[in-house]
Amino acid sequence: GDGVQDFVLEALNGGTYSTLQARKAGLLLVLIFRSGCDTCQCSAPYFQRFQELYASKSDGNFQILGVSQDNAKKSEDFAQQHRLTFPILLDSMLEVAERYAITNVPNLYLLDGRDTIVEAITGHFSIKRFNDLARQIAQFLEVAYVPVVSETDRVPDMKPG
Repeated sequence: GDGVQDFVLEALNGGTYSTLQARKAGLLLVLIFRSGCDTCQCSAPYFQRFQELYASKSDGNFQILGVSQDNAKKSEDFAQQHRLTFPILLDSMLEVAERYAITNVPNLYLLDGRDTIVEAITGHFSIKRFNDLARQIAQFLEVAYVPVVSETDRVPDMKPG
């Protein structure tokens, strides 16, 4: 329910992305991470599952923007290592981190056309919270819910950032 702090950042691909523009088009998931963070490393495969299970099949009604707190080289390495296919934006000056008062990562913010945050997962990985978020996205898109973290994944139930 906190207010959305919109931003425009340059992406690894050279383009720029606006959260205001993206969330006005539908649902937006903003993923804020740092490549050297163990919890971000643990979470990255599930970031990509949100893309594969929901965003890639939504005809633009659900988008994902990754926001890296690293420089372009580290961000590119992280994206390649985890085969991330959604846009990665660069916040190496930590402007977004400052706007959202971020002290730990990863942070996930689900946004829509309203000016309040729909859902937030801050500073940790959680199987339950990631799957609850997937359930909300599926409901919004009116598609069948598929968990992003499955029972066969070998990850802790919760991992602080």
